[in-house]
Amino acid sequence: MTKRVFADDNTNLMERDGLGRLLSHTDALGQHTDTTTRPNRVKVYDAGKIIGASDGVDTPYIRAECSQGEG
Repeated sequence: MTKRVFADDNTNLMERDGLGRLLSHTDALGQHTDTTTRPNRVKVYDAGKIIGASDGVDTPYIRAECSQGEG
C-alpha cells in the first residue's frame, strides 16, 4: 500500500501487486476504485465517476490493452 500526501493534506492510497501493477486506488475524495484484468490482456479501470462517453453513453471506464509482453 502506498500513501501519498499532498501539500493541501489530500491523500491518495494505491495498492499494488508483487509486480507493481495497480490493484486499487483511493483518491483524495475517498473514492475507491479497482482495476480488473481480463484474460485477453485488456485492463479496465473504473474511475468511479463519469469521465467520458462510448457510443454516446456516459462511462466511468478506461480501457487499456497490452499488445506485447506481460500486461
